[in-house]
Amino acid sequence: MSTEPDRDITPAPGAALITPAEPAVKHYRKKPVTVVTLEWTGTNIAALREFTGDRGYLDRTSGPLRVWNTEEGDWITCPVGHSVVKGRLGEFYPISPAAIAETYEPVEPQP
Repeated sequence: MSTEPDRDITPAPGAALITPAEPAVKHYRKKPVTVVTLEWTGTNIAALREFTGDRGYLDRTSGPLRVWNTEEGDWITCPVGHSVVKGRLGEFYPISPAAIAETYEPVEPQP
């Protein structure tokens, strides 16, 4: 236990209290990005392996598809009916049909 008296840190009248700058709330709009997806149907493991370059596998112990996310460095579960996205940096991750509908619109494949 300290034997020092409590110190009043209230600034003197007319003096400014200096505090560290707090990060401000910022707003961002997502840039237009085209991604490629493949829906996991529960049976198309060969197509997903080809699509992900063997970074997708069917876990025989628990049944779900797992996708290796290179950004997170971990296997991520992809439920049936969700799609696997190949992102701009070559990463793969699952996305729900609702998130696709909210975030993306269909486009023609680019050569």
